[in-house]
Amino acid sequence: MFLQSIVDSSIELKIGVRFAQQEKSSKSVPDGIITQHSFKIAIETKLGNDFGTAQLLNHLECFKDEEVKILIALSSRPFETSILENLKERVKNYNISNQTKIAFVALTFNDVIKAFKEQVNDYDLELLDIIEDFNLFCDNTGLLPKDNPRLLIVPCGDSIRDNFKYRMYYDPVTRKHTRATHLGVYNAKKVQGIAKIANIIEANYDDALDVLNIISSENDVTIDQQQRIIDIIKASVQTLGWSIKNGHKFFCLDDLEKTSFRKNSKGGIMGKRYMYIDEITGLNKDNTTKEFAESLNSLTWD
Repeated sequence: MFLQSIVDSSIELKIGVRFAQQEKSSKSVPDGIITQHSFKIAIETKLGNDFGTAQLLNHLECFKDEEVKILIALSSRPFETSILENLKERVKNYNISNQTKIAFVALTFNDVIKAFKEQVNDYDLELLDIIEDFNLFCDNTGLLPKDNPRLLIVPCGDSIRDNFKYRMYYDPVTRKHTRATHLGVYNAKKVQGIAKIANIIEANYDDALDVLNIISSENDVTIDQQQRIIDIIKASVQTLGWSIKNGHKFFCLDDLEKTSFRKNSKGGIMGKRYMYIDEITGLNKDNTTKEFAESLNSLTWD
């Protein structure tokens, strides 16, 4: 359950409809009973993390006789440790003084996205699309961290040799992608290589004139990038029988460093995944892609 995953594990949340049959009461036995525990979730949101302590503590007064009470502080950046610990202590003291059980949770928008994804199976494609839409909205409105190196993991089947050879990944323009600094090519239950994303280019290729028509690009398009796009378009037809000359965007990569970042859980991935490299490895934006690859090489993921 999403809510249970974001609160302290010592707090048991009784949320959801309960069905029972032939349940005895003091004077009768109804054929069926449907019950729902009462709950209230209060949310205070900030674009940064400049919450007022007094304001948050005043929100504790909004709870009455609900069986489940949760106060969420939602922001784009995490609390400073000292401030968060102070808030938790004051909520604890409030609960003791007032004989209440209010759960206080501090979350970032990125925490919410990750918690939702952890509750969704790989085959729940519609739910994953909804989460990705929310991810895209948060990214476009500045609610996700910008400085952290972010890895986009993409499944590459038969194309993986071409992906390595031309340092290129391609996707139909209809597929949405949120911001990422690095791309990881995934095959046979592991990320086999990662690279920094140098440019993302939407282009159509006129094979009769041997001309690449650039529709859009995130950065200036280099001659090398144009040639690699043309080369992988031609190779995809020759080696795979795929036509990608129209309606595709091309992720032009810097050096693709080999790694073996293995998926530990059962089954492969059915779509893209996003991860923050610093959260996985402890490295940061000052480290090189080679260092990222070496660090990921000894790790697994679910």
